Amino acid sequence: MPEFLDRFLLPIATGTVFGFIINWLLEVFRRKYRRKRILNSLSAYLQAMPRYNLYNQTATNPTAPPKHIVPMLYPIAPFENAVFSENNIAVSGSSIQATINYLIKATELNALIQSLQTSRFVSEQDETIRLTRQFIFDQADKDMPQIISILESEIKKEQKWWAGLRILAEDFRRRKSA
Repeated sequence: MPEFLDRFLLPIATGTVFGFIINWLLEVFRRKYRRKRILNSLSAYLQAMPRYNLYNQTATNPTAPPKHIVPMLYPIAPFENAVFSENNIAVSGSSIQATINYLIKATELNALIQSLQTSRFVSEQDETIRLTRQFIFDQADKDMPQIISILESEIKKEQKWWAGLRILAEDFRRRKSA
């Protein structure tokens, strides 16, 4: 019986345990890599946000509104997917709140932008159109840059936290091998 345990059961049990551990470690590394890619993608979107604001300011300029330009919709889906989907990334409470603030403001502005896009045949002298353009202009000039700045700092904190964790792991490996 001990020979059976040593020759058959012990290698099977050892292989199963090592297989489980290796699979678990691979999954941890996959999640870490995926999270890093998502954070980099969100950071790239946030780098483009000043252009969105500038474009929307130009399109809704109350002093000389261009006739051929309509405002551009703010991106929402990448931020919703990154934080609120089933396959989301783990983020801090302050990052979630910054994302919620961005999504609320972007959704509000997108609704107004869509109303402008569908009202092409309404007179530009219409008071509702004028007030909508003025509101989008003001939001793209004041509120949206602040909200984006806060969200950008939160994304950078998330990236730095993972970078700090990586540095600690590398330092631990160097000490262990020395």
